[in-house]
Amino acid sequence: SGNIDSDIKKWGKIQGNVLKAIREIDRKHYIVVGGGDWNSIGSMMKLPDYKDEKLVYNFHDYSPFLFTHQGAGWTDIKRLKNIPFPYSKEKMPPLPKNPTNAEKWYYQNYKKDSSEETLVAPLNKAVEFANKRNACLMCNEFGVYMPYADVEERANWYRLKLGWMD
Repeated sequence: SGNIDSDIKKWGKIQGNVLKAIREIDRKHYIVVGGGDWNSIGSMMKLPDYKDEKLVYNFHDYSPFLFTHQGAGWTDIKRLKNIPFPYSKEKMPPLPKNPTNAEKWYYQNYKKDSSEETLVAPLNKAVEFANKRNACLMCNEFGVYMPYADVEERANWYRLKLGWMD
């Protein structure tokens, strides 16, 4: 986590320099800014105050990761598929044979990670952050990897996320 914090700090400075360069020639338009760590809410909230009234703070939301990225070949949970949303003990598939530590961790934490309380806490913090800075806020990337997520389970996820984002 130490490296990521230092990268987030570096990114904040780089983005600040880009903003200064843009503002030398354009004070009229809004500019979208975002944090590091794949535009996470947490890294967005660590961005410096750029003292600019025309910023739109952007974040991405793919929580809970086990549901939104189930079966995705580029992740360390590619063998975990058919995950329900919300969590349901009866609908949970069994862990694969010889599960990796990552597979066990995501599987064991899914009940908590997929609870509405856990999912909306970062969204509420993002709104507080934007309000404090009197700034606009948007989530310009979110969703569920489709091949292994049941259509009804995906609809459940979108209903919850969009309800809170509205």
